[in-house]
Amino acid sequence: MVPMPPTHRTIDAVTVIIPTFNESNHIDAVLAGIAAQTFAQSDIEVLVVDGGSTDDTVDLALRHADVLPNLRLMQNPKRHQAAALNIGLAAARHDFIVRMDAHSTYEATYIAACVGAYEESEAIMVGGPMRPEGLTEFGKAVALATTTPVGVGPGRFHYSEEREYVDTVYLGAFRKDDILGAGGYDERSLWSEDHELAFRLTKAGGKILLDPAIRSTYFPRSTPRQLASQYRRYGIGKTTTLRKHRMLPTWRPLAPAALVLALVLAIIGLFFPQTRPIAVGLVGVYLGSILVAAGFTARFRPAMAARVFAAFVTMHVAYGVGFWFGLVRMPFVRTPADVS
Repeated sequence: MVPMPPTHRTIDAVTVIIPTFNESNHIDAVLAGIAAQTFAQSDIEVLVVDGGSTDDTVDLALRHADVLPNLRLMQNPKRHQAAALNIGLAAARHDFIVRMDAHSTYEATYIAACVGAYEESEAIMVGGPMRPEGLTEFGKAVALATTTPVGVGPGRFHYSEEREYVDTVYLGAFRKDDILGAGGYDERSLWSEDHELAFRLTKAGGKILLDPAIRSTYFPRSTPRQLASQYRRYGIGKTTTLRKHRMLPTWRPLAPAALVLALVLAIIGLFFPQTRPIAVGLVGVYLGSILVAAGFTARFRPAMAARVFAAFVTMHVAYGVGFWFGLVRMPFVRTPADVS
């Protein structure tokens, strides 16, 4: 438990930054949630930074202008989230920033809880846990898989319910000047911009506070294909951080990378009689372990356990493949466009 000494850091107003791209299924709920916040509406500026949506995202967002008088729509020609966040930081009228995502909904106390945690702590960034809720049967399995170390490693923000200092949080809230002073979001760190920023902040001596009172609900990907694409990008994203810092924020990406390497070697080993038993044994140990973990995670409900098993394997393999793909391409990547 982290003590909360009074620091007299008073926050009177906030700017909310929401990067969007084709979020017509979610933007209404996000903006309605902001309109319902207990923090004074007159002191909330909302910046929707859109990356050229081809659906109704922009029109739907503008319909909330009557209840969100400080709503502004901005364009993000680069489309990537890091670029959107930097555009929002540059345009923000208030110094305290609450970063939101269009794939989440937020409790009415969300902004007030961010402000309270920041005012009461010594943290340079505050945020809450990532609390997933699936919208499909497979999405529900993904939600279970992402709240266990078997699925996502020991990252505390995925499942901790304790107030504690951590290496990163979901989304985050902070002072604009602190982030701009650190160089803003790195637009080369695609799909890893939040963790890369947190790494820079902690590397410089800053503290990041996880507070369970900061409550939101995240909607994970709903199909295996969407999940694989997401985790492949995550793997690539970690290599952009590695390229910049010559080190990784944590050892976590190495586990799926090692798994993929082991699986490739095992597949090769199947073609040789001398190594075939070892190869079969390695694959069997992995799949058996994941099957047992899926059973416990799903509380031994067979259908759900099968979906959790599929989610585990998809996340592990896609992340590892993305990491190796990013490593191979790393010497040739010069701009964000090269990575996409």
